[in-house]
Amino acid sequence: MFGYSYNIIPIMLHHCHLAGSIKTPQITVDFLFVRPFYSVCAPAQTHDVCIILPENVVNIYGEEGETVMKQDEIRRRLIDGTIHVIAREGLDGASTKQIGIATATNEAYIYRCFEDKEDMFAKAFASLDDELLAVTMKHVEIMYMQEMEFELRCRFYFSAVWKCLLEDRDGCLTYMRYFYSPYFTKYSAGDHEKRFKPLLEKFSPAFKDEADVWMILNHILNVMLDFVVKVHNGHMSDSDDYAEHVFRVIYASVKQYFRNSKESDS
Repeated sequence: MFGYSYNIIPIMLHHCHLAGSIKTPQITVDFLFVRPFYSVCAPAQTHDVCIILPENVVNIYGEEGETVMKQDEIRRRLIDGTIHVIAREGLDGASTKQIGIATATNEAYIYRCFEDKEDMFAKAFASLDDELLAVTMKHVEIMYMQEMEFELRCRFYFSAVWKCLLEDRDGCLTYMRYFYSPYFTKYSAGDHEKRFKPLLEKFSPAFKDEADVWMILNHILNVMLDFVVKVHNGHMSDSDDYAEHVFRVIYASVKQYFRNSKESDS
């Protein structure tokens, strides 16, 4: 900056606001207060700079250039913040500035961890998609428990996924908003289908040969999202009766595509 070189001395400070940043070809330093320390022994073009950082702001500078917070940790922090902000503000209202504020991270770091805002949105959705896939794969074996009546298996499986969607309000709202947005079609639809291919392969034997299993699974997800969002928005109660109603709606719409219980068990 201004043709000088700087030695960076980070100091943590509680409850302060950023004042700006110093940029050099090697680094960008966010600062609250900068105080130059002049030395008669130092070269005229070199200053020691005291960088005072607030405790809740990401500090990536350690002694001798050691990174305090790794990029993966910053990326995870930004993804979590993105999910929270989209749930609160919607996709149109989720600016990089707001995400930076929500995560106490300088906005400039977003573009070090992600290509752009759209890439950050897509990575946040992928994180939620991975979580949903993990739950659906974990419980899919229920569908092939021969000792259990087939409709009961479907009910148990539904309950496991329903519980997952209810437990994380921000995650569910963000997932739903992105899933039905042009962002999903443009940036994530292909990856989503590839991601859920193992589930499709697991479920396919339970359906008749002529059934479009991928379309059926998407229909089930669409119905569940529609009903669970009503709970998160306070329009419906989180009750066993409501969950039973949702299950009945889904089961009635897809049971015609299932093989009979004995065939599904084979």
